[in-house]
Amino acid sequence: MESRRSPLHEQIIAFLSAQPQGATDEAMQDGLGMAQNTQRPRRRELEQQGIVEASGQTALTRAGRKAVLWRLKDRKAAP
Repeated sequence: MESRRSPLHEQIIAFLSAQPQGATDEAMQDGLGMAQNTQRPRRRELEQQGIVEASGQTALTRAGRKAVLWRLKDRKAAP
């Protein structure tokens, strides 16, 4: 299966490339002005393509819940 990157994928990659410690889905949504139902599926697609991975760390959301910090798996994926 050919993996393609849309402009939305590229926005997430660019955002994460500027966040070496990683970012939560909420932080990506806020930073990119992207809706949850747009950002999360695109991040998941990037995860399935081996471009994004869970960092093994968490951060608190606005609601005070723990959320996974996502990061680029391979810095070569950055634009």
